[in-house]
Amino acid sequence: MYAILYGPNDEPASWIQAGRALSAMWLYAVAHNIAVLPLSAAVEETFTRQSLYRMLGGLGYAQLAVRLGIADPNQEATPHTPRLPASETITIVGLTRTDAATASRGSRQRRSGRIGPGYR
Repeated sequence: MYAILYGPNDEPASWIQAGRALSAMWLYAVAHNIAVLPLSAAVEETFTRQSLYRMLGGLGYAQLAVRLGIADPNQEATPHTPRLPASETITIVGLTRTDAATASRGSRQRRSGRIGPGYR
């Protein structure tokens, strides 16, 4: 299923409102085991934006296209894409490699819940 988030005009306030709508929709979808795939390319080009405007019958200006779906419960989940640690992909000017590795370990500990939010 596809959905088009649209607003009354093509101004920054409408873009922000569309972002809020996307956030609410995404939270609802996750709570109901619905997958969400934003398709921003559909609204990035003038031609497709104008086509979507015509498809909407003048109701509003398309801000984002979204694909919604439910995964087959009998199919095994695809494996996650492997990721390199941040210390191997990000260079922070002024820090040594040891400093970056220490910062990365602290980040992993915070994500795992071993360090509380107020930790210094």
